[in-house]
Amino acid sequence: KAFEQDPDYAAAYTMAAWTLLMQQSISGVPLTTEMRIDAIRLAHLGSRRGTDDAFALARSGHVLTYLGHEYDRGASMVEQAVALNPNLAIAWYSRGWVSLMCGENERAIESFDRMIRLSPLDPLRVRAWNGSSFAFFGLGRYEDGFVSATKAIQFLTDAQSLGAYIVNAVRAGHAVEAREAVAQLLKLQPDFRASHAQEAFPMRSQEARDRITAALRDAGLPD
Repeated sequence: KAFEQDPDYAAAYTMAAWTLLMQQSISGVPLTTEMRIDAIRLAHLGSRRGTDDAFALARSGHVLTYLGHEYDRGASMVEQAVALNPNLAIAWYSRGWVSLMCGENERAIESFDRMIRLSPLDPLRVRAWNGSSFAFFGLGRYEDGFVSATKAIQFLTDAQSLGAYIVNAVRAGHAVEAREAVAQLLKLQPDFRASHAQEAFPMRSQEARDRITAALRDAGLPD
C-alpha cells in the first residue's frame, strides 16, 4: 500500500522484497519461482528509486544477493550504503550477510561486529551472531562458530539459526548437540532437507555450499 500511494518510496519496495527473503530464510524452504521473481523485481525497483538512500541500497543489495545471486552487484550496493551512512546499523548488517555469501568471511565478521557496536540492543543482533557463526564455519573456526550460534539460538530458533548451529556443532565434535538440533529443526520445519542448503544458504562458492550440505547430512539431516 505504501508504494502504491507513493511510487517513489524506495524503502517500501525494499521491505516488500525483504519479507520474501525472510520467508525463505526462516523456513529454509526455497520460495516458489513466482515469489523469487517478485522479490527480485521489488529489490530492483527499490534500488533504482533509492540511489542515495543507504537503507534501500543495503536491503535491496542483500535481497539481490540472497535470492538473485547477483553477488557483485549486491556487494557494490552494500559498500555504497555504508559509504553513504557509516552510522547506519542495518547497512553494516547487510554488508555482513552479503560479504558472507561472497565468501569474504573475515569482512562479514567485521561487519557484524560493527553493526552490534552501533546498535547494541538491536533485535537484529541475534541474526548478526547467526551470520558470524556461518563466517566462522567458513574459516574452519568451528568452536568459535558454535559459541556464536549458541548465543543466537537462545533467542531465535529457525532454519537459519539452527542450520548454523548444526554445522558448527558437528564439525567441532559436539555430535549430541548437533543431533538434538536436527530433531528441533525437523520439528519446526518437517519439510527441510539437507539439499535445501543450496538455496537456503546461497554462498557464491559451490564448495562452500557443499561443505554446509555435507555437515548437515553428517549431523543426521535427511536428503
